[in-house]
Amino acid sequence: MADGDESGFSMTDQIFADALGGILVTAGTVRLDFVAISPTSTDGGPAKLELQQRIIMPVESFLRAAAKMQEAVQALSRQQQGAVAPPNSAAPRPEDGKVPFP
Repeated sequence: MADGDESGFSMTDQIFADALGGILVTAGTVRLDFVAISPTSTDGGPAKLELQQRIIMPVESFLRAAAKMQEAVQALSRQQQGAVAPPNSAAPRPEDGKVPFP
């Protein structure tokens, strides 16, 4: 069994994804498709994406997850501003709806 984290949950598997490939809302559920660049994509052309995992959750759970992700985006934005912008600068703030990532 895997080690537990501070939330009390134990993790048994990790999945890497390069991107969120798609979101489909249907029949009261949200389907999130996570994709990764194909490791066998060596033909010199554009990178090919492969479906890694699909997560299906009720709409209510997705909305709670989206709120948590927004909190993470705001925290990242504050960290980014603190590392780059001097105090009292005119850098965009998370409440402005702008995330200042390069």
